[in-house]
Amino acid sequence: MVISFSVKEARDQLLNEGVVCTFRWNKRKQTGKDWANSGRLTKKICDVHIEEIKRIETVTDLNPYVSKSGFKTKKEWLDVIMSMKLPKHGLAGWLYKVTIRYPENCTLCGQPFTKNKDGGRILCPYPPQHYLCFPCLKQSIDSGIGRLNKILATGNLDLSIEEIADTIKPEPIKPEPIKPNQIRTDQK
Repeated sequence: MVISFSVKEARDQLLNEGVVCTFRWNKRKQTGKDWANSGRLTKKICDVHIEEIKRIETVTDLNPYVSKSGFKTKKEWLDVIMSMKLPKHGLAGWLYKVTIRYPENCTLCGQPFTKNKDGGRILCPYPPQHYLCFPCLKQSIDSGIGRLNKILATGNLDLSIEEIADTIKPEPIKPEPIKPNQIRTDQK
């Protein structure tokens, strides 16, 4: 069951920081793995994990969560909450923590991400719909800039941002087969 973020501040908080605390008037039937969009009947913006924080009974229940709401002040957050529905019995609803779920493997080549010395995955968001391993990131940037340079060399300097983004976006990459002498010992 999708979770929608039609309010720009909350959506930006999720996409920019990877986590948002969001108020909902009704209790969700499902938490855990899910996906988010920017409103009803819109396309997916990311995969998420939804966790119920608590039932909200009073305005002060929101205080610890304002910094992760996407709003500068509790008043701004409350104004938006109250504009969504006129409650019959004051502020009563549920608070959820929504976190972006990142893929396990590179979205272009399908290979596992490199791990840093602490065991954390090294992934590169490029553009936001893709999470690339470093070799795919480098190859995508090189080929995207190459395509853009060819267009610019024809004298076409009147490109929109959308046309530029379309030109440099990553293309699926087929991984080269790994030779036995290339296998790292931590991957055996």
